[in-house]
Amino acid sequence: MIIYGWRSKTLKQGHLESTPCVHCNQQSTFITIVASYFHVFWIPMFPYRKKAMVHCGTCENETPKSAMKPDFAEQIKTFKSSVSLPIWMFVGLAIVAIFALYITIIG
Repeated sequence: MIIYGWRSKTLKQGHLESTPCVHCNQQSTFITIVASYFHVFWIPMFPYRKKAMVHCGTCENETPKSAMKPDFAEQIKTFKSSVSLPIWMFVGLAIVAIFALYITIIG
């Protein structure tokens, strides 16, 4: 039996200055960058998605992309591109590559 699945990990969270919430109009908007990855036996194999979520600290609502202003969406895109994926999310692929290399050399 192989145990596999998907998990998510918060990579970075930041406060968006001078950006009001579209629901409550408070200045407590946060952006969270979340990476989703595939795992086998709880060993991360590879990430398959990096997602930016914008939410309010006051009303706890998430702002959909359709409700964002163009300059706001550009600010989020810049923040998302500044966050890189951690190397530990590729550990499973490294293990598979080392095993394949070992089998190739021995065999």
